[in-house]
Amino acid sequence: MVFETIGRTIAVVGSLLTFAPGTANSAEWVAGLGADDLFDIDGVPAFAGLVELHSDPFVRAFWVDVSAMASVLVDTEHDIFAGIGLHSLLHFGMDRVFFEFSLAAGGYFPGGESPPRKLTDRFQYRTSIGAGYRLTESSRLSVSMDHLFNSEFENYEPGSETILLRYTKGF
Repeated sequence: MVFETIGRTIAVVGSLLTFAPGTANSAEWVAGLGADDLFDIDGVPAFAGLVELHSDPFVRAFWVDVSAMASVLVDTEHDIFAGIGLHSLLHFGMDRVFFEFSLAAGGYFPGGESPPRKLTDRFQYRTSIGAGYRLTESSRLSVSMDHLFNSEFENYEPGSETILLRYTKGF
């Protein structure tokens, strides 16, 4: 089952990278590890992994860089989110400290039996907010909180949160 999930994840990442803007000149790869469903009252936390690809920034203004992004988030419950969107890096003129935000839209593929209130729509949005430290000119370490939600924005189906430790490597 794990190998099937990994295989599906690789297929989805490959498909997304084919269509993501700027991937021929990709600026950075991101790998993240963490926990999903931490705040679910009736859920069990799951181990989660993230892979992202950011294009070269197409906006560089003062203290913000904005890039196109392809993202895949998986967990040990075999849930997969794959989407494309925008990633912004805010450094406010600081040399090492930064903040990051992203918004992606894409497909959500539940891996098993989901509780009735868990994400049921195949089309989901993913937001992320994080803060971190620039290790070198081309690498960063950050902590982020991601949130998956559907287009209903209803309280009876509040979505899913994931906390991740992220490593970013620029090329």
